[in-house]
Amino acid sequence: MANEPKPYTFKKVHFVAGANLERTTVEQEPNTSTNGNEIADLYKQMTKCNPSISSANDPQSIIYCSDCEMDILVGTYQQHIRGMAHMISRESQPPPDVLELNSANKGFQILRKQGWNYAEGLGVSEQGRRHPIATTFKYDRLCIGHKRSGPKAITHTWHAIERARMGSKSVRQIQKPMSGKVLAEQAQRDARKRAEMIHYMNQ
Repeated sequence: MANEPKPYTFKKVHFVAGANLERTTVEQEPNTSTNGNEIADLYKQMTKCNPSISSANDPQSIIYCSDCEMDILVGTYQQHIRGMAHMISRESQPPPDVLELNSANKGFQILRKQGWNYAEGLGVSEQGRRHPIATTFKYDRLCIGHKRSGPKAITHTWHAIERARMGSKSVRQIQKPMSGKVLAEQAQRDARKRAEMIHYMNQ
């Protein structure tokens, strides 16, 4: 029949023994002609930025704001964190612990030169206090903590120091006890004034 498939036929393949082949190997000499440009290109390929990482700088890429619990475009992130909605969402955050000293203070400058971290406390393990101790002037002989002691302050200006010193000096002069000689002279003046007043009234 014309439509009957033809029987499969196999082609005979002649094999050649491997022992009869000549094996030749070519040793490649190391390329010692590498120049600086090729090395630079190699390092550029090794340090080439990953496209997935560089896409974070794309203004159209999206980042997540954990405070507002929403997605924000990178291009509008700075505007978002300055917005009222973001600030309200951050009201639960603890307020910043700002020091009352600044770089104009001499002690502050010395601590920074010795390696002190602005955000940490004193000590090797940064376990010490962070805020300086408030002090008050002590120009009198009253006990420590007396109700008439001056207000405490972290820093005292030169004018405040001089004002407190002069004030305490005048108070000591007023409270200074008078000697017997001074008391006798004052008594004589008072007696003389009384006698003059009586004589004037009797005229």
